[in-house]
Amino acid sequence: MKSPELGDGSGAKAMDVALEQLGLELRAGNTLSQINIEGRFPQLMPELADRARDLQLIINAERDIDPSSPSSKIEARKRLRVATLDAALDGYKVTRQISKGGQGIVFGALQESTQRDVAIKVMTTGELSNANRARRFAREIRLASGLDLPNTVPVIDSGIVDGQPYLVMPMAYGLSVDEYAELSIPTVRGRVEMVSKIARAVGGAHKKRIIHRDLKPSNILVDQHGEPQILDFGLAKALTTEGVEFESTLSALGQIMGTLPYLSPEQASGEPNLDERSDVYALGVLLFTLLTGGYPYDIEFGGDVARKNILETTPRSLKLASQQTGGAPGLEAFQTDDRLQAIVSMAIAKDRESRYQSADALSDDLQNYLTGECLHANVVHRSTSNWKTLLKLGIPLVVLIVGLGLWIWFSN
Repeated sequence: MKSPELGDGSGAKAMDVALEQLGLELRAGNTLSQINIEGRFPQLMPELADRARDLQLIINAERDIDPSSPSSKIEARKRLRVATLDAALDGYKVTRQISKGGQGIVFGALQESTQRDVAIKVMTTGELSNANRARRFAREIRLASGLDLPNTVPVIDSGIVDGQPYLVMPMAYGLSVDEYAELSIPTVRGRVEMVSKIARAVGGAHKKRIIHRDLKPSNILVDQHGEPQILDFGLAKALTTEGVEFESTLSALGQIMGTLPYLSPEQASGEPNLDERSDVYALGVLLFTLLTGGYPYDIEFGGDVARKNILETTPRSLKLASQQTGGAPGLEAFQTDDRLQAIVSMAIAKDRESRYQSADALSDDLQNYLTGECLHANVVHRSTSNWKTLLKLGIPLVVLIVGLGLWIWFSN
């Protein structure tokens, strides 16, 4: 087979033709050593050799997909994704697929310029396939790249690959915060301290005009030193109009951004103009789950039922949730605490104006709880709560009870 002609000086065209020819031969069963690309296409070396090796990996992964074996098919598709991204993305040696979620796939890779392990998250949300929308989202990622804060994993690179935005972070190792709490934080005070530290880190990002929008245990790893590290700030929304459209790319498309149990009411309703208080709500739910092992609402049915509960249903108390779950994993017996209940209730208030107005304010109140100082949250003591419940039953019932008591007293 003849080498492609380079008479018009179009190296790119010649490369495409050569790769097409090589693809046909590789799929026919030939190997790169049999094809002898160095001898046939010397004018395209060494770039063609690198791209041909990538092409061979992709073709090998395609062959591995066995439709008769579901597990083999899944593993083969993972290898195909790894090979395809490795071929498309310059500067990184992509080695493995780590996880796949509703909004993206996370890959492990080696950054060739620094020789350090990194995680690459490629967004796969369908609505982002539009090039303009993808570019807008990539700009939001770049804004988040400026974050250099304690207890956060920074975004160190970003761009668009095969029409989808991606972001690169240093590889973070550790346990998710709920797993770490189960194994290593047996006390209420320890868990409150952990959430306070996480809230402080989130507050630092808010000061940089970035909100997270998807705070949840799997996005918060605790390292070997017991320090929380918040991931995925690259998926955040910029709270500034400087240099970018103000709109949130995902919210403007009517897509709900976030993870169902941690969605604030405004997120669950599809509200596009989110602010710091949505993160405050998610932190409140995180505290709730670490203390009780459950959620404030029924979410097991998912979809519209769960969103309706978030929007309309009164949240469970810490006491009731603990009774229903049998307690949070790894936590020593949790006694009902009016002060903690007040903090949680304020953090997850349905009305944004009734919540803590910043993550720092939540962190401050958690510290006030730990030191025994007065809270900003309104503490409703159980005796007061019981009296209010009695009043809700109506004045006639109260009069009846009082009259019955007087009758018994005079009878005696």
